[in-house]
Amino acid sequence: MFSEGAPTASIPPPDHNRVAISGGTVSGNVYGGYAESASGAATSTGNTFNLHSACLTVAGLSDFQNQHFFIPGTLAVGGAMVNVAGTAYVGGTAVSVSVDGAHSSLRGGDYFVLIDAVVGEDGGLDGSPVNDRNSSERMRVR
Repeated sequence: MFSEGAPTASIPPPDHNRVAISGGTVSGNVYGGYAESASGAATSTGNTFNLHSACLTVAGLSDFQNQHFFIPGTLAVGGAMVNVAGTAYVGGTAVSVSVDGAHSSLRGGDYFVLIDAVVGEDGGLDGSPVNDRNSSERMRVR
């Protein structure tokens, strides 16, 4: 959802949206919700991204305050949950991870990449999650 100006009765605020992806193809950006206040500041609260499939590629990822990654049993060790061709805005985001399926062959040092965003002129990770873990860090099995 995108709206300019203060939310009105005809344009609901971009808050408390849930985006759940469990397969398929996304050809563009994935946004939780975005609006500009009268002062021009971006506003968005309580938006949640739930990803239940791996190897998803998107152009950009933005405006989520919660990101939940459910690692499927089909994801190879070292594999990425989501590949972002542009920018993934993770500032102020609470990130959580669950293993959704059997990974009985995991060993110490194995990892998964949650968000693989190519760092460069046109993209990368922007901001730091609220739980002090950069989403490009590895989830390690200990």
